[in-house]
Amino acid sequence: MPGYKDRMIAARDLVDSAHENNIPVIFIQEVHRPDLIDFGRELDGDEDVHCLEGDPRTEVAKEEMGYRKGDYIVQSDVIRRSSELTLKSYCAA
Repeated sequence: MPGYKDRMIAARDLVDSAHENNIPVIFIQEVHRPDLIDFGRELDGDEDVHCLEGDPRTEVAKEEMGYRKGDYIVQSDVIRRSSELTLKSYCAA
């Protein structure tokens, strides 16, 4: 993925800044079922199978990204819709 390294460095800087200001971080992770039932149009040719539940390559890089106790990991197969609903539920709690 072009620019991956730069995006990860910027993301880590943002995580560190949040922690310095006592703000918990919500990590949103795309995951898909191993039976591929939840893939939809992603497999029409632009993307390969990716981010499968239970695959060690799908794990959040907690150490590299600065994950701390008190942070959240939200897993979703539909990032846009599910993350919006999940964030609303966290805010309501």
